[in-house]
Amino acid sequence: MIELQYSSFSSVEGLFKQKKQFIPAFAVIHGSYPGRVFVDHENSPKVAIVWAIGRWMYLEGNIVTDQEKSELKRFFRENVMPDCKKWNRNWFEIYTNDSKQLEEYFLKEIDFLKVDKHYESVYTLNVEKFLQVAKRSKRNEVKVEFRNFDIIPESLEETSYVKNPTLSKKTVGVVIKRENLTLITQGIFRQCLRMHVIVKL
Repeated sequence: MIELQYSSFSSVEGLFKQKKQFIPAFAVIHGSYPGRVFVDHENSPKVAIVWAIGRWMYLEGNIVTDQEKSELKRFFRENVMPDCKKWNRNWFEIYTNDSKQLEEYFLKEIDFLKVDKHYESVYTLNVEKFLQVAKRSKRNEVKVEFRNFDIIPESLEETSYVKNPTLSKKTVGVVIKRENLTLITQGIFRQCLRMHVIVKL
């Protein structure tokens, strides 16, 4: 798999269009979220992985031949697993299309990964309702703050990632405090469906 420069991210946009499960991948392609893009062929990609740094990956394309399967395994070993170690994680998430062939590949043909497929719902914060609840609380009891949070920690900004202007992006989140105790610190997420992969490091 070949890593694209940021200026070439748009070359994979056509692979993900008209597929609602891949909508978040456009956050990376359009520069709204820091990420990386890998392809099988630089000039005319037929397989692409859009990777939001520190979060999820989206894979689109057919992995059929032995060479394609081997290349994807090498990508996991040489790119994904070392990245997991940087983040002190033993797992990563990859979202695919509904291809039975891809499902078989992940579940049965990758012997160095423990793969689990599941569905998950993650909810977007309803700011209006949230503030209504906050107003009902005693002013001196609960304090609600909206803050910007770094998407990529400073400790990882100087890694071997291909440099692009999205690496310093921030996300909006909420901090809820009662007196001096922080109750919740949370970013805003989207609904998703994913394949969960446990990496044997």
